[in-house]
Amino acid sequence: MNKISLFLFMIVFNTNLFSQNNIYKNKTYKKSINTVLIYKKGWELSHPIINLNTNDKIEFKFDELIEGKTNDYSYKLIHCNSNWEQSDLLESDYIEGFNDNPVSEYKNSFNTTINYVHYTISLPNYDIKLLASGNYIIYVYENNDDSKPIITWRFTVVEQKIDIIAKVSKPKLVEHIRTGQDIELKINPLSFKVNNPTENLKIVISQNNRHDNVANKLKINFLTHNQFIYRNSKDLIFAGGNEFLFFGIKNRRFASQNVQKIYYSNNYYYANLAIDEFRNRYAYKYHKDLNGNRLIKIDGGISSNIEADYFKVKFSYKSNDIISTGKLYVFGALTNWNLNDEALMKYNFEKKMYETTLLLKQGYYNYDYVYVDNQNKKIDRGFIRGNNFQTENNYIIYVYYSDMQLQYDRLIGVKIINSLKKI
Repeated sequence: MNKISLFLFMIVFNTNLFSQNNIYKNKTYKKSINTVLIYKKGWELSHPIINLNTNDKIEFKFDELIEGKTNDYSYKLIHCNSNWEQSDLLESDYIEGFNDNPVSEYKNSFNTTINYVHYTISLPNYDIKLLASGNYIIYVYENNDDSKPIITWRFTVVEQKIDIIAKVSKPKLVEHIRTGQDIELKINPLSFKVNNPTENLKIVISQNNRHDNVANKLKINFLTHNQFIYRNSKDLIFAGGNEFLFFGIKNRRFASQNVQKIYYSNNYYYANLAIDEFRNRYAYKYHKDLNGNRLIKIDGGISSNIEADYFKVKFSYKSNDIISTGKLYVFGALTNWNLNDEALMKYNFEKKMYETTLLLKQGYYNYDYVYVDNQNKKIDRGFIRGNNFQTENNYIIYVYYSDMQLQYDRLIGVKIINSLKKI
């Protein structure tokens, strides 16, 4: 490739990254990047949602597994519409300050067998103040060149203008009555003026912060002068799933619950998990979980951020037969809710089980097995362990308003509800 061709390629590549046809996802672009975490500062298990014009902050962290080298990373923020495509706003419309900043807060790991650098970004900060509500992408890139993405990650900023009343109930439709969870939703605009709500309001509902199965095509069923009501729709019914499986690797010497064996070999710590089995026909049984989340933590020590080591964790699912119609993956926050190549399970004919190994930082983890059909490519959490209307799940309700005057999708309300309890 000559210099002119290379130059043109870089222009096209950069344009595609920031085009409105590009849907931004939680994604890493470099194999050395691991354990990307994002949450509202102060609570590591919280969703990455902050309130506009308050003291709320987003905490964004990631590791790079390297040998004593610190790379030159920068970041910028991209404002998006409700579909996670880049919005029409100018940078000056949604931030105050600079939008090309170095990732200047980092520390090297301490007393670990796997060396890494731990990076942290807190937002907003001295360099960037947020001016608009809505969807945002943290875009991390290398060597001051934004055509070299390292990470793209989602967070949201809300201006609470409305009141959201919602609950989870047992579906009335017979085909979902034992396996689904039905959301009923009422929006009270209070003093906020909503012009043409059937066209300008958009509701997005996510189960446990997953991005692959959101409800985002909801229509108002009843419209009064002070309430917009959404109910009795198939689009509001979610598969209940089952309580997540779990394990802990907080200690390098002792195996905790659901861990069969911990050992050290060839410069790595290994953890073999208990063998899982098909449970679709079993009766539902409640146990407390993190709804698919993870918590980085070690026993003892001062800072889990830099003292936690990395384990090669082996997952095993017993099956007498190979599943020919689709594929199985390990799934949850530990895979960033994505179908990663490393999480794809391969069948061991000798042992008659599916297996895979993930490199994970010490902590407490939830996970599940999902089936992906070869034809429709949809993720099915209930294939292995069933769907139950009793399952405890969080639902995050986002209410966007397409503001014709300001020309962007404002996030005017967020509500988190639970299928079993009040939050």
